[in-house]
Amino acid sequence: MSQLILSWTCNKVNLDIKPSLKIKTEEEAWQARWEVTLDLGTCLFDFGIHGQFRIIKTNVYKNHNESYQVEGLRKGFYFNDKLKINDRLFATIGARFFPLNLLDNRWSR
Repeated sequence: MSQLILSWTCNKVNLDIKPSLKIKTEEEAWQARWEVTLDLGTCLFDFGIHGQFRIIKTNVYKNHNESYQVEGLRKGFYFNDKLKINDRLFATIGARFFPLNLLDNRWSR
């Protein structure tokens, strides 16, 4: 079985502590994931690749306005092997590799 999953999420948080502090944060993420599962009888092998682009913007209003923005790219892969011991018990071995790279010149203040 193979599946492709595409998603987009946007989270907005507003924190207002009167009279002196106000913080607004917006986080946006674009994701793509492709997964493959192979049933080999005594084991279930699955693997996939994953990519994610994320932007986080934060504005802090206190005595003066400060803005921060960071952009990052995460791409990686994984694999798992589920070995069937009996009808109800499996042993799983696998690995995941998902490093986060902050994009050059994209961290701003």
